[in-house]
Amino acid sequence: MVTPSAAALRALHHGRAPGDPLVLPGPWDAASARVFEEAGYEALATPSAGIALSLGYEDGQVPPKLMFEAVARIT
Repeated sequence: MVTPSAAALRALHHGRAPGDPLVLPGPWDAASARVFEEAGYEALATPSAGIALSLGYEDGQVPPKLMFEAVARIT
C-alpha cells in the first residue's frame, strides 16, 4: 500500500517536465524548513549531517531520540 505522502512524492518525481529537476533542500531545523517552504520548494529532505551538526554532534552520532525529536520539529 502506498501512503498519500509517498504517492505525492512519487508524483513530484515522475510528473516533471524534461529539464525541470526536483530540488530537495535539506533544512537543519524548523526555522530553515519554514524559509525553504516560503521560498516555494515543493518538498524537503532531512539531512542527517545537517541536523547532527546543528545539534552539536558529528553525523551518525546523534542519539536516536534527539534525531527523531529534531525531525519532528522540522515536520
